[in-house]
Amino acid sequence: MARIIERERGHYGHLDPMVDDLFTEIARLVGAGGKRTRPEFAHLGWVAAGGEPYAPTAVNIGAALEFLHVSALIHDDVIDGAGSRRGAATTHVRIADRHRELGWAGEERRISEGAAVLTGNVVYAMADAALGDVNAAARKQWTRVRTEVNIGQYMDLMGSATRVQTPEHAMRVMVMKTAKYTVERPLVMGAMAAGAGENGVVWHLRHYGEMLGIAFQLRDDVLGVFGDPSVTGKPTGDDLREGKATLLIARARERANPTQLALLSRIGDPGLSAADIAAVQDVIRETGALLDAEQNIEGFRNKALGGSEGWALEPGILAELVRAADKVTRRVS
Repeated sequence: MARIIERERGHYGHLDPMVDDLFTEIARLVGAGGKRTRPEFAHLGWVAAGGEPYAPTAVNIGAALEFLHVSALIHDDVIDGAGSRRGAATTHVRIADRHRELGWAGEERRISEGAAVLTGNVVYAMADAALGDVNAAARKQWTRVRTEVNIGQYMDLMGSATRVQTPEHAMRVMVMKTAKYTVERPLVMGAMAAGAGENGVVWHLRHYGEMLGIAFQLRDDVLGVFGDPSVTGKPTGDDLREGKATLLIARARERANPTQLALLSRIGDPGLSAADIAAVQDVIRETGALLDAEQNIEGFRNKALGGSEGWALEPGILAELVRAADKVTRRVS
């Protein structure tokens, strides 16, 4: 990824110092950490289908997926109005700060958010550059994952705006925005790039990916409300201020009494104080929605791995799938 960033900087950085700054920001984001979850699952799929572990194609797929993720994060931060990511100011906030400090022309928010969106678009293009040549089956998965994550984001955004807060809507968003994007498509893309067809191995990887992807998003939902900001890198309760239509909140609404429902109705108010956040957290606990989420996380993990001893995979690969499932469901950030 670092080589691709510097290659693209070499092509375009000389055009203007601000263009060079754009590549510096992309390098900062790529180097700022992250779990590299999607590349990890793509690599598992590749090896499960018999691919050589250190093959350049496997590395390229991982880099492409991670660039796609960085692009999505930049756009997501603009959509959510997020102030921090991975413990540092988000791209649009950093640009807004420079706008103020240097007295740039134009409306600060429009310029900063527009520049951040364009930065995300450049990273999106770099994802294609990183992927290089793969077979048609893997390329189809690449098209699908890029389409699905944007559809999932759109459904999430519009669901918040229209106050569609049903468990059914939350589940549809979860599958499109996270389950397929984070686990299922990377796994299948890796396997198909290694030459696997629509056989038993791919079927099992699809099932594992969808079930574990749902567990991944459920854990995200819990962390978005109850996570430790010193670990997650995001302020506590940001999901509540943004009004995200999660299954956790949908379940709490289903079970809330009128007094509790009045508190939950404040979700989506960007002015929620720390005390307001704490009160909403209490309601989520009291309704049993948090316990339900934790049980579902474990349940979907178990569904993902159900019958795995009969998947005709090498023991080492099965052990890695179990390890990855535990890592995804028991994480704290």
